[in-house]
Amino acid sequence: PTEVIIDDYLPCIIENNKVIPLFARVKGREIWPLLAEKAWAKVCGNYVSAGIHLADDIFEYLLGTPTYRYFTNNQDENEMWRILSEASKDNHIVCAVARDQFYHHNGLEPSQSYTVISVHDEEGYKIVKLRNLWGKSEWTGDFSDLSPLWTPELREKVGITKSDDGVFR
Repeated sequence: PTEVIIDDYLPCIIENNKVIPLFARVKGREIWPLLAEKAWAKVCGNYVSAGIHLADDIFEYLLGTPTYRYFTNNQDENEMWRILSEASKDNHIVCAVARDQFYHHNGLEPSQSYTVISVHDEEGYKIVKLRNLWGKSEWTGDFSDLSPLWTPELREKVGITKSDDGVFR
């Protein structure tokens, strides 16, 4: 273990007359994600260098937890669904990175990390609920907030809201 000492100054910008963190975004008044991000940036030398690491590197280094990395390029869709479903059932922390430019046109940022909030197999659809760690931008493809594919029952089961919250379905 390496002790990392940080101060309480956080990089921020002013947006719409509000002071907001420059990098990670939080919901509510929690501050620990910003402090953890700062500690990781200090370990890496700066925020830019910290951004080139994948989430499993961060969890392993800061928490000492064992991690696994899956590359989906050659993975069968059913196998990936099995892995995600088991991880969700076992309450594992799961992160994802969009590498394909196709997703960029639908709202996902290439090379940006996303947390997998939940997976749902409902009404014949396999839905993965993601959150952009920066809490910005929205998915615009099928099952976006305003998509006609949502039924009222499915909205309730998956727990979606119509807001700019960085949550993707």
